[in-house]
Amino acid sequence: MTRPSPTVWIVHLCGAVKNGRSRVRLSDRIFCATASRASAERLLRMTRMPRGTWWRVQAYVVDNIEGERWPLYYYSNTGRRLARAPAGDPYCWTTVRTLPQ
Repeated sequence: MTRPSPTVWIVHLCGAVKNGRSRVRLSDRIFCATASRASAERLLRMTRMPRGTWWRVQAYVVDNIEGERWPLYYYSNTGRRLARAPAGDPYCWTTVRTLPQ
């Protein structure tokens, strides 16, 4: 009998980067990996990021080749849990758009 592969929690830092006068590019960077969601949340509460950024935390199973979807959670730049994805999350919206005037 094989042991199940461990789960890791990947913490992404997401945000909007101004590109020119009226265009914005959405950015998504891996910030770190943790062993549990609780440790990821502790880290987010201790870390402050600028306005316009948010965190995305997602579970992954190590050596998962099936490509299954795992739990996904969003947090504000101060570490507060969000009920839904921000409107500009690059995971959901990956094109360059013109900012409203």
